[in-house]
Amino acid sequence: MVRSLDGRLAVVTAERAKAAARTRVLLAGELAVAGQGRPSLLERLAGRLRRAGDVVITTSSRPGRLWRAADMLVTAWSARTRVEVAVVEVDGAPGLRRAEVLTRMLTRAGVPVVHLLRGASLASVAAHDPGRLGRLLASGAASVALTGHLHEALAELGGVTTVIVDPVEVGAYPKRARRAAVPSLLWVDDDGSVAGSEMAVEVLHALVSAGAPLATDTAQLTLVGPMGNEAVDRAVEAARRHGLEDRLLVAGPLRGGTAQDLFAHHDVYVNAGDVDRAPIGVAEAMAAGMCVVSFDQGGAGYLVSHGVDGLLARPGDLDDMAATLLRLFREPGLAERLSTAAMHRAETFDWSHALPRWKDVLAHAGTVGG
Repeated sequence: MVRSLDGRLAVVTAERAKAAARTRVLLAGELAVAGQGRPSLLERLAGRLRRAGDVVITTSSRPGRLWRAADMLVTAWSARTRVEVAVVEVDGAPGLRRAEVLTRMLTRAGVPVVHLLRGASLASVAAHDPGRLGRLLASGAASVALTGHLHEALAELGGVTTVIVDPVEVGAYPKRARRAAVPSLLWVDDDGSVAGSEMAVEVLHALVSAGAPLATDTAQLTLVGPMGNEAVDRAVEAARRHGLEDRLLVAGPLRGGTAQDLFAHHDVYVNAGDVDRAPIGVAEAMAAGMCVVSFDQGGAGYLVSHGVDGLLARPGDLDDMAATLLRLFREPGLAERLSTAAMHRAETFDWSHALPRWKDVLAHAGTVGG
């Protein structure tokens, strides 16, 4: 076995080779303000990369839109000579200008950029201003879409390299197969609109009114999302009108620990928003074994296979959502089949699959940039 001059095993050389192979990466995008909200994808990716031995610089968690943008620019400028590759988040139409500035700065400094594409409004940008978005994608070394919906919507522009679903730490959620689901609905709407909160109550009313074979005494609804006072008031008013006040609970945006508790005490996760923006989303609910029912919009249809590991209803259609939920409760064995399949599907979204794919993207981008 080869030894160094001082008698140590040549493992020193191997350690140096390992250190040299580490990636130095900048992650630029929306990070959670300290103590507020769930860590963003970039924060969770940063943690995983660091544990894998990579050197990671992140930005920005500054509160306030202008301060956040300024911090991103200053940090990116400072890091441009110290990183080998950068991930720049393109979060819908509002984040496009910021991504353009960051990308221009970094690529001029010779840093290859991977664009992280999220937010359903990017599909609208592609439709109305394809040239602008196309130029941004062309200027990068790679682009990662969080949903198949975005990948498909931007396909004609070129430059969308792959889809890596927002990863889930599967083991963090309490698994429970729903063998006979009861109508306890966790209704998640990232828009928090007045119309959405009223629709949720109307769907609950439809379920209770349907009677047998539903156990209507167990029917309950928990509203989750960034709802303002008007949305909450209108939901409470609608519940009072239908005599459902004692069946309605209004919660704020989901947090990690709160989500786990709510997942454990509800059987059905109703996704009423854009999958790309949900803070605790469809994949997490599937990991917990919940029966997922979603409006077929945004990226939902790319996460949920209708009738296999979840159910889909027509976008914004109250009657179809109610009918879809009634099918879940009335069709023998359906809840258990969906719940079991959902847990298996969620395994494919786990970090154990996602992290190697992210490392491959970063390594390839660094090679292309070099």
